[in-house]
Amino acid sequence: MPRSRNPRAAPQPPNRTDALIARIEAIIEQGVADPLLQDPPQPLSLPLCTRKRTLADGRVAANVTFPGRTEAEARKFNQVLHLLKSAHTALRTGKVFTKRNLYYEESELYGSQARVDQLVDDLAATLGVGRHDLGIGSIIPPSNEIQKLDLGPTRWVLVIEKEATFRTLSKTRYWETSVAGPGLLVTGKGYPDLVTRSFLHKVHIARPTIPIYALVDYDPDGINIFRCYKWGSVALEHEEALKLPSLQWLGIKNRDLGSTADQGETSPFFDITPATRDIPSSQKLSYSQTKSYSRLVPLTQWDRKLAVKLLRDFSMVEGRDRDADAVEATRELQTMLMMNVKAEIQAMNHEGDIARYLERMLEGEYLRACLGQLGL
Repeated sequence: MPRSRNPRAAPQPPNRTDALIARIEAIIEQGVADPLLQDPPQPLSLPLCTRKRTLADGRVAANVTFPGRTEAEARKFNQVLHLLKSAHTALRTGKVFTKRNLYYEESELYGSQARVDQLVDDLAATLGVGRHDLGIGSIIPPSNEIQKLDLGPTRWVLVIEKEATFRTLSKTRYWETSVAGPGLLVTGKGYPDLVTRSFLHKVHIARPTIPIYALVDYDPDGINIFRCYKWGSVALEHEEALKLPSLQWLGIKNRDLGSTADQGETSPFFDITPATRDIPSSQKLSYSQTKSYSRLVPLTQWDRKLAVKLLRDFSMVEGRDRDADAVEATRELQTMLMMNVKAEIQAMNHEGDIARYLERMLEGEYLRACLGQLGL
């Protein structure tokens, strides 16, 4: 017979997540639901303090109310309420919300990404927990929480600037089907956060023989993002654990903008009709100079200012950091300014061109890496 359950057995204490869920529910109930049930309804109030104003014993030093004395205060209340609801959903479902997700979900409410970043940190301080404990953060955990990396048969790592491209390649399971063998896809969704950079550094330390490549837009921001991954940001240039000097720039580069007829293909950046394919090779250069690109756009004033700044920064790079990539980045920026054009990674994704492009590039780069390890 099955053993009967003892009705007097002590109940198990709730785990950390359940306790945090209950606390958020209590805050919303006491600060929103209960005041609305009063006759007449009372002002709503939610606890919030900045990390600098958190008291030593964990008590909260401030509240945000609705209706507030100003429109800004009322907006702040709605922002905090939205974050509490999002954290509650994340904890209940196990889904991770990034701060960027939260901003785009209610961009008009927050007004800026910086506002979301500040309030998330303030809310975590108010509750006495870390941002990741709220289910808000990065899908990649902080590096100090990673005890072991199992990279298995991974032969390459591709760091992708654009989330859209990352999702396209993930949907087709490119990391499994690539001719270069099994790999790992990573995206920082534009300029990377510290967690992503630290994770990639940890991957390199764990398996330094795995080549790591960057796929970024052909524009000054793309090159700056590559620079941020490889050499670190200006603000944190002293943080060696955030640098990835072994990172190689795969593309997009100037070479990808023109005809690739030598590989039997045509660059998707060009709007080449059947009639133009019959143009003699001796005339193709002059034709391409007058033919407008279908997926290239002019540099903006901001692009040109950033390009000039990067050229200045690269000219100051010396010693071991001034490798072939630094020289190439300088040359690409100069060409970009001269041509006055830029292009996004998505422009390569025309009828699967991005996959074919990666196949050609990764296979060649991986082969060269293997030969290099053999000293050939």
